Formats: sequence, structure tokens, C-alpha cells
Amino acid sequence: MSYAVPATKSGLVFRTALLSTLCAVHAFAVGIIATTTYNVPTPNSLPEGVALGPDGNIWFTENADPQIGRVIPATGAITEFVLPDGPNAAPWDIIIGPDQALWYTDTNTSQIGRMTTDGVVTNLYNTITPNSAPRRMTIGEDGAIWFTEYTVNQIGRITVTGEMTEYPLPGKNTKPAGIAAGPTGTNSIWFMENFGNAAVEMNLQGQVIATVPLPTPGAVSAQVVLGPDNNMWYTENRGNNIGRINPSTLELTEWQVPTPDAVPGGLVAAPDGALWFTEWEGTVSQIGRITTDGIISEFPDGIAQSEPWEIAVGPGGTAVWWADWESDQMATAPICALGLTASYTASTSTLNLNFSVGNAAPYTWKTWTKVGGVAQAYLWQTPIPVQLPLVQSTYNVPYPSTGGIITVVSALFNSSGVGVCEENASVSTVAQTPTTTSLTSSPNPSTAGEAVLFTATVSPAAATGTVTFYHGADVMGTSTLSKGVATLSYSQLSSSVHQITATYNGSITYSTSTSPILTQIVE
Repeated sequence: MSYAVPATKSGLVFRTALLSTLCAVHAFAVGIIATTTYNVPTPNSLPEGVALGPDGNIWFTENADPQIGRVIPATGAITEFVLPDGPNAAPWDIIIGPDQALWYTDTNTSQIGRMTTDGVVTNLYNTITPNSAPRRMTIGEDGAIWFTEYTVNQIGRITVTGEMTEYPLPGKNTKPAGIAAGPTGTNSIWFMENFGNAAVEMNLQGQVIATVPLPTPGAVSAQVVLGPDNNMWYTENRGNNIGRINPSTLELTEWQVPTPDAVPGGLVAAPDGALWFTEWEGTVSQIGRITTDGIISEFPDGIAQSEPWEIAVGPGGTAVWWADWESDQMATAPICALGLTASYTASTSTLNLNFSVGNAAPYTWKTWTKVGGVAQAYLWQTPIPVQLPLVQSTYNVPYPSTGGIITVVSALFNSSGVGVCEENASVSTVAQTPTTTSLTSSPNPSTAGEAVLFTATVSPAAATGTVTFYHGADVMGTSTLSKGVATLSYSQLSSSVHQITATYNGSITYSTSTSPILTQIVE
């Protein structure tokens, strides 16, 4: 857990995050999701920013051309509108302004543009500082448009009438990138620093009031959005994490994306109560979904040689749309996911299924098993209709042991009976061996800031897998077992009495177990 300590300076309250938490990875099988794509008429246009317009259409920027594109969702028809920014223009982000017009940034010409839904640019404003490379934008509670100036280390603000202000940042060459307004009533702006490796909160007077260092070195943070849980969520290009910051306490949590080197980039909060994100690289370009408790699903985007960038929710909240930089396409997929996890209790011959179902359309939900790759009967006779809001459910189904591995498959089907998304999880039906876990620490007592070595011992020693160390209910870290022993060095405990536990996360053949509470005294 992170602790925020207020300190007063020049009449302002500066908040500093002292501790960070790295959450354990949620293992999750890759799913399948139905993707529809539309070719952008101009070749090599590099579509990048995406927004749902006030007209119900999808609008996007073309970074390699001085154009803004429009997709009509019902037909997929794309129209392109040439910008007056100049031949070297590179439109980057696009949002809907407080005046219901389209506003965009141009990184090459350092301009902010305003366009109507007729495709006409009515205003074009130069940033005060030349060559500032404006990137992302957001709407503040003051009704102004706030934007990052990537190359000059500044945050900009512009009103709908064109009044512009720039606020220099205290760090040097931090490269501010993604930006978002904080929760309603906080009157704050949050932005991510690519090179500064931090999340920063700024008030509406342009003063930095909190800096939250990211625990992953060289993370190259990208987008940031306000989540459905009123926390700030962000992506890390190089850290390969999705992060969450509580704006009240500055507590920070990160979850690793299951696919290595996926480069998570675009991020949007969706009506299913989760957040959807793009993965720019990796072995297969994918669209990801993360619930507010950190369960990650990944779906191949169905596009050859793709590089999905920014992502937005479409009209009616039933689908996500994203821009594919590499293939020059706009793509869409239904908002649906199942959050499937599964385990088996051999003593009662019970298959334990957990779901975090979310979608924005009245799909039908079916679940079945496969043994040796061959599909078996449905686990329940009547398909279950699924609608919003998000439903978290657990089903315990009697299931005879196969003495091996089975696959649980769960899917959503549309009204025509066509599957729109599918997930699977592998489960061992072999009886698990019980385990016990003990925990020691050295030194104990310790001093504030001193590294404490926590040692978890799992019996039987043949058990394999990982152990997660907890400070109360908060994760301190996760380590891999070696000959029944896992260790964690931790130096971020404050002067107090702390309750520490260690949980062995189990494996196919060994059950989970948690140690008794260890009291760690920090003087």
C-alpha cells in the first residue's frame, strides 16, 4: 500500500507517493473476439487518434497525412477531410470539445485545430512556444482543453475561444504524454511523463501538486484515463504494465500484461465496467481488457501485420473502435468479455468456475468443456442471457475427475447464434497434494528504510510455483519457489508494527496455503 504525506510549500499542498505496490500477474488464457476492419482510403496514412463524435460517427487522425477521417459505424464508409495545417502536418490526438466540435493536436506544426462535424476547420491556433509538439488532450472541469507539449516539457491550456496558456514543468526533459482530467470535484489534471517515469497531478492553476514515481524503471508511460472506479489508470509501453493510482491516497498498483513485450498503449474506460487497451507489438497484436480488480483478458485483433494505437467506445456503448497504425485500417469489435478462471476440487469432484462477465449488448452466454481437444456437453442446459451491469459470478459444477487436463470454454453469442467472443482456461482434475507455508524475517525488529528479508518455506519442498507476500491486504511482491523456499527483500515499511503473510499460489498438483501472520516491528 502507498501512504501519502502532506507537506506545505508556498501555500500549496504537495502530495508525494512514498510506497508503490506491484501486483501479481493474473494468468489468463487468450480469447477470441470478432473483429471488423475498414481500409482507410489514403495508403500509408498511419491512423492514430480516435474519438466518438457528437454526430455518432467515429473520427480519427491520419498522422502521415494532413487529414482527419470519419467512419460511419453502420456502414463502415470512410470520408477523409484535408487539413489546412500545412504540407508537413501530423495530426495526433482528437477529442470532442466542450463546444461539441472536434479538436485535434498537430505535433509537427505545433498547432491546435478546431473542426466541425462537416469536416471544416474553423480555427487553427499556434502554441505559444514554437516546436512544442502538442500530443494528448483532455477537458478540464474549468471547461478548457488541456494538452501536453511533448518536446518543451510543458502543459498547455486553451479555451474554446482560443485563449492559450502554457505551464512549464519542474523537471527537465520529462516528455509529458497522456493526459486526463481527475475525478469530478478534484479540479485537477493528471498526465504521464514518458522520460520522467512518473504520473503527475496538476491543479487548474497550472501548479504541480503530486508526483507519483512509477515502480518499473524505464516504463515509458503512455495513456492515462479516469477509470469506472474513479481511479486514474495508465499504460506502460516498455514496462508492459497496466497501472492504477488512487487519486486520494496516491496508492499505486500495477499489473503485468500476460503477453511479453506487448507494448500496451491506447486505453479507454468502457460501459462494461472495465478498461480496454491496445497492444502495439508482441508476437500477435491484440486488444486487451482489464477489470478494476486487475483481471486481464487478451484478444488477437484479427489484422495481419497490425499495430493498434488509440481506442474509443463507439455509439451506444456496444463496441470499441481503434486505429491501426501499421495496416492503415479502422477496426471495431463488440464489447464483451467473460473473465473466466477455473479450478477443480478433487475431494468433491467439483469444477469451480469464476466469471467477471461484462458486455454492452444482449448476448447469450454458453460454457462447455473439452477433453483431449474434443468438445463435451454444455455445463448447463439453458444458455444464460447476459446484459449490463457487470456481473461477477461463481458456479460450482459437479464434474467427474478425468485424471488429467481439461479445457473450459466460455463464449458469448449474438442473436443469430454467431460467437462474438470466447475464452478458455485449462484445469487439472488430478487430486492436489495439501501444502503448508511458514514465514520468517530478518532482521526483526528492523529500522525504517532498512531492507528486510522475508523467507517463505512451503512443504512439501517439491512444490513449484510462486509465493506472494502481503502487508495486510496489500501485495508487497511475488517470488518463485526454489526447493520449497521463496524470498523477498523489502525496504518500504514505515516505523510501526506490521502484519505480514505469505501465500503459496499453488500448482496443478499442489494446493494453495497461507502462512500464519508474522509481526514485523519497524523502529
